[in-house]
Amino acid sequence: MSPEMLEEDLLFTGEGGRDECTNFIRSIRRIAFEEGRQRDDSWVADRVAVCMTGQALIWHLSLDGDISSSWERLQRAMIAKFAADDITPSHFAPTPAKAIPAAVINNVASPPPAKTLPQRRGHVRISVRLATTTSDDADIKQWTSAPACYLSRHLNPSTGGFRATTSVEDALIVRFMPSDNSHNIFLVNSPSRYACLGATMMWPKPMDGGVLAAVQEGGDTSSFHTSYFEGKGALGSTYSAIWSIGSGGTPNGIPVTASSSPSSPFTFCMNTKSGSLFLCHSLRAFKARLSQNRRYSVIDLAFIEGRPPTLII
Repeated sequence: MSPEMLEEDLLFTGEGGRDECTNFIRSIRRIAFEEGRQRDDSWVADRVAVCMTGQALIWHLSLDGDISSSWERLQRAMIAKFAADDITPSHFAPTPAKAIPAAVINNVASPPPAKTLPQRRGHVRISVRLATTTSDDADIKQWTSAPACYLSRHLNPSTGGFRATTSVEDALIVRFMPSDNSHNIFLVNSPSRYACLGATMMWPKPMDGGVLAAVQEGGDTSSFHTSYFEGKGALGSTYSAIWSIGSGGTPNGIPVTASSSPSSPFTFCMNTKSGSLFLCHSLRAFKARLSQNRRYSVIDLAFIEGRPPTLII
């Protein structure tokens, strides 16, 4: 297939789920190979751009340049955005059981159908526990005087960790599948190359604390699969499936908690001057590791269904 045929013969809408996404990526890879450009990251990304249409085009235009201009990063972002919703792909379907005689079936009551909980999508609101803070008034007021404080979609450019924001337009949108066990939280509108909200420990001892980061999906992964200094500054483990979000809640949201094990829940805290977000098992040990520890205050995270008011993504 020639490059001239690409735009009119191969389009990606983003509405066909996992099959459309994986078939499109496979077609693009084949075209790049036929043109001898499979190693030309930016060339392939430019060719993909002309194939986007509909909702996929709107999404593509919202990406940061370091993702939209790199085919390696773009295809990962496409998988996270358009293919991760299919929880049971057809080629992972269980092998059919052997046929059971009708006489046996007639004498056994059919089990009730399994309940499938819908995926949930929304944003994360942050609240500062004022009783735990000793920060300067000016530091605290920038968060408490605003109508609301959110988890930001943009990472701290200095560290690669997540931070707080009072801007509705900057709020992070997340999605997850409800579960009784700890699970992943997926990033919807983050420009990061990684798919999940997670934690990277800043020191070898997990008890000392870590930073909220964008991480690769997985239970306990390599420290190099994290946005925190792109893994180069992390000395401890990186976690993704650490989250618990209940089914109930209040108008202020559903509490979001995290733990590295059932007996080791994390406490969330924020640098009230920079808005950078952290988590630790022991706030005292965490503060002891840092200078200017008076700027660190305990915060609570809450999931709220849907988008913040006036937010369009």
